[in-house]
Amino acid sequence: MVALGEDNLIVVSDMNVKDLILPLAWDAVLSGKRASKGFSSLKEGDFVDVLVSQGQVRKVTFLDVKTTSGEVERIENGRIYFKGSFSGNKPAWFNHYDYARIVDKDGIRQDELQVGNKVKVTYIDPFPEEIDDEIAIEVKITK
Repeated sequence: MVALGEDNLIVVSDMNVKDLILPLAWDAVLSGKRASKGFSSLKEGDFVDVLVSQGQVRKVTFLDVKTTSGEVERIENGRIYFKGSFSGNKPAWFNHYDYARIVDKDGIRQDELQVGNKVKVTYIDPFPEEIDDEIAIEVKITK
C-alpha cells in the first residue's frame, strides 16, 4: 500500500512477513512493469524490490514473478519436489525453498512445509530458457 499526501509512506511485507511502514524519499523512483503510472499503481500483493537509503525508500522495482501450484511429494536437502509429471516451462522442484517466505492461505507466516501440502509458489526466473534456476520468493500453503 502507498499513502500519498504530505508524508508519503509505503507499507511492505518483508521476507519474514513483517509489515514495514517506510517513508518515500522526495526523489524516489519506481521502475519495472506499470512504473509509468507512478507509485499509486502499486497494489497489495505486488512483489517488489525496495532500495532503502538513510531510512527512506529511494527506489522500488516491480519484480517479474511467475506462479505454479502443486502438491509436495517430498522434501530433501533444501529442495521441494511436486507430485506428478511436469512439462513445459513450469518447474517440478525448487532449490532452497526455505529461503522463501512460507505462509498459509491467509498470509500468516508458517515455519515449515510438510509432504502432502498443496502449495502455490511465487518465483522469479532469471534465465527463462534454462532449467533449475528459478528462485522461490513465496510458498503459500493452500491446503
